[in-house]
Amino acid sequence: MPEEQQNVVPQNKKKFYLIGLAISFGVCSLLFGIILIIEFFGLNMNMKDDGYLIMIDASTISGLMMLLFWLLVIITNEGAFDLISYSIKLVWYTTFHKSLRNVKLARTYADYRLEKRSKGKTNTSFIALGGAPYLIAGLILLIPYYAFR
Repeated sequence: MPEEQQNVVPQNKKKFYLIGLAISFGVCSLLFGIILIIEFFGLNMNMKDDGYLIMIDASTISGLMMLLFWLLVIITNEGAFDLISYSIKLVWYTTFHKSLRNVKLARTYADYRLEKRSKGKTNTSFIALGGAPYLIAGLILLIPYYAFR
């Protein structure tokens, strides 16, 4: 492999990682805003009396949701749902296709797992890094809330 191509791969991974980090931070910010709106308008809380509590809820919940989504992605990448996804694909193809030989589905579940394991794993820690600041900020705000209540 020429030197130019070797340098391109890490830069592309870094670029995609930074893009993923920006997107996950944006999604967490969107969740933060949605939770603020729900608590402000849906629960009829006002910012004067309950503003601190609303900020704690919004930041903690949005950060926790992103971290839980990251854990779900990790569990999925490790193969926890492989059997379910293979079964659903098999039922779909046997129901709606004339011949299973013309489909790109592996013949057996073992072949499906080998095929899936042969693909490289992607680094998804940017999801956790996008939600961690919100969770940390919510927990930091939570300490004085209970200390001075």
